[in-house]
Amino acid sequence: MDILDSVAKVTEHKDKDSLEISLVTTLAELYQPTSIRLLKITDTSTNTEALVSMTYSATNKTVSTSTLEIIPIDQDYSLQQCLAHTEPVIDTDYHDQSTRAIYPIFNNQDTVIGFIEIITSSFDETQNKFVTAFMKIYRNYLRIIDESNHDTLTGLLNRKTFDSNFQKILLEAQTIEEKNHKRRKIEKNNHYWLAIVDIDHFKHVNDTYGHLFGDEVLILLTNIMRSTFRNNDKLYRFGGEEFVIILSPTDAFGATCAFEQLRKAVESYQFPQIEKITISLGFTQIKPMDTPANAIDEADAALYYAKKHGRNRIHEYGQLVKAGKLTPTTINTTDIELF
Repeated sequence: MDILDSVAKVTEHKDKDSLEISLVTTLAELYQPTSIRLLKITDTSTNTEALVSMTYSATNKTVSTSTLEIIPIDQDYSLQQCLAHTEPVIDTDYHDQSTRAIYPIFNNQDTVIGFIEIITSSFDETQNKFVTAFMKIYRNYLRIIDESNHDTLTGLLNRKTFDSNFQKILLEAQTIEEKNHKRRKIEKNNHYWLAIVDIDHFKHVNDTYGHLFGDEVLILLTNIMRSTFRNNDKLYRFGGEEFVIILSPTDAFGATCAFEQLRKAVESYQFPQIEKITISLGFTQIKPMDTPANAIDEADAALYYAKKHGRNRIHEYGQLVKAGKLTPTTINTTDIELF
């Protein structure tokens, strides 16, 4: 495989997950390393841990995304150096006379969000220069994908990315469900959660202060959401004043606390010229057999209940159904592809 073929192979993909797989497999084909790992920093505000999200092994010559391992960055000197200096780190005296090469991965704000680790029996300066250049191409192309997947005004993920992300979450939800069944009863069950957030009386804000001021409110709300939720939670703008949150695995109490924290943060924030802005929020547990439409319908039903019963409050769909305040929705099987 020559250099141009390598670039063409990587840049033919339109989503980040496929791009990551292509990056790892292309580097494996080029250098026949002992192993390659793609590590993602789990929280860029603390930079304490990295998740091994993808591995390549020369033994079976396949890429795996199933072995999820947490690496403490503060216990790995090479990762620390790569993160601190945002440059490749080459350790030529690694275990068993191997070379360990680590390259930073950046987001579209030029923040290091992960690493590519290559372990090989031989690695010279020419190879290092090529991989460095190759990672720059990857970085630029990743920026293009990020821009196409994010809302122009707020910078949050846009609606077109939701369905593909949701399908990946369903696969993970199935794995979590299997683990939950094996746990002891005293242990908490963690799940993904989907919430719909709507700004109360937002039309009044636009009508009174103008759409430019309304846009400022949306941007400020986005900042509050980003400071409230974890780096691995997914934040989307669906349009207008409607936002969607996919909360990474936690139990019902943890989800309720997280969403209530957002509600209180918005209620207490001093928006310019306006005494107070509030939000209503409905959320639901994402179940292994859900469709995007079904999960949205459940969260939307809980949101409608919140708005109908006073606004500035959060409600969980399952609890409303259990209390007899909502009728259970049914899964729309027309949204499921049968093979």
